[in-house]
This record gives sequence, structure tokens and C-alpha cells, in this order.
Amino acid sequence: HQVSRWQHIVHEARQLRRPEDKFFYEPVVVGNAIDALTAIILNAQINAVVLYQGFTIENNEKNSIIDGLNFVFSSHETAIVLEDDLIVSPYFLNYMNTALSAYQNDKQVGEIGGCNFFACGPKYPKYFFTNMPDTWGWATWKDRWEKFNEDAVFLYKALEKNNKMFAFNTYGAYDMEGMLKEQIFGKVDSWAIRWQAVMVLNDWLCLYPNPSYTNHIESTNA
Repeated sequence: HQVSRWQHIVHEARQLRRPEDKFFYEPVVVGNAIDALTAIILNAQINAVVLYQGFTIENNEKNSIIDGLNFVFSSHETAIVLEDDLIVSPYFLNYMNTALSAYQNDKQVGEIGGCNFFACGPKYPKYFFTNMPDTWGWATWKDRWEKFNEDAVFLYKALEKNNKMFAFNTYGAYDMEGMLKEQIFGKVDSWAIRWQAVMVLNDWLCLYPNPSYTNHIESTNA
């Protein structure tokens, strides 16, 4: 991470503590997975590792959430993923851990989302499912992530073959197909659009809260 982001990350982590908690969050910020693993080995008091967007395996390696998740899942069964420019509710981790435990064996659920920017307010349920994954504070399980496929061409053909392109486009609400084509032709580099395709191809759902437990620091939608 850029050093300018570290203060924000530390502040947000400390804000996660609720009045009833008998412990506190004291984050150790490192720039790559090798340093994180070293910190865990040397300090048995570290109880959790949180990945942020842009987390790398080693110094000077190209940023990749894909590599970061592959690294975490080499030794863990679940992962919670945060970008370093999010505002996080004090109840975020409790929601994530509770949902990860509750839906671990429900293979219809592929992800736990934290940022609900599209169905907020009293007319919507407190929790609900959609087929659109979240990228602003989310979590998943090792066995789901193992189905991730980096091959955008394969994913596009599979969506067409299985008549799932309309569902992939969130039933006409968004042009996900267009973004997947841009991935194929090298105009974008998005793990998220490929994860969306994997979610749809597996008929997975994403759990969302209402109200949202995360939001982007520059957004007022959630």
C-alpha cells in the first residue's frame, strides 16, 4: 500500500471495536504476503489477517487480489477482503464471521457481501441474496474460490453455452458482458468481472446486509 493509506487502514481497524468487546484491534500493516506470514510466525497474538485490494505476494510483484487470495487459501478455509479506501462499520467483522459460519455448507451461497448500494432502506429486507457479487468488503470460502477461472474467453463461451448471459448481465441491469469482452481484449484487467461470471455459472448467490456495513470513502450510495 501507499504509506498515505496506512493511517486510514489503522484508524478503520481500531474503529471496529464495539463497547461490549473485551479486546481491541491493533493492526499490523505490512505491504505484502511474505511480510504478513513472517509477522504471524513471530507473533502468536495475531488472530486475523485481512487482505486489501492491491495486496502482493512479494515486494515489487504486480498487484493481484487473485494471488493474494490464493496465498491465504493455501492455509485458511475462509477469507475476508477489504480495499484500503473503505469506511467499515464496527459490526462488519461480526457480520462477516457469523455469515461465513452460517452459510459454509450451503453451496448455493458463493460470497458474503458487505457493501449494499442498490437496495437500501426500510422497504427492503434486512438481509437478502442476489447473484451479483460484492467487491467493497466481502468474504468467501476456499472451496468456492477454488472454482475461480482466470480465462475470460472460457468464461464467456461457458455463459453463452449455458444460456446464462442474461443472468450475468444482472437480468439487464448492467452490461457485464461488455466488461468481460474488454477483459478478453486486454482493455481492462478485472478479477471481479471474472468472479461475477464464476458466480453465475455456478448458480451462486451473494448475501447482502441492509443497511450496508461498508462504503467507499468517496461514495454516498451505501
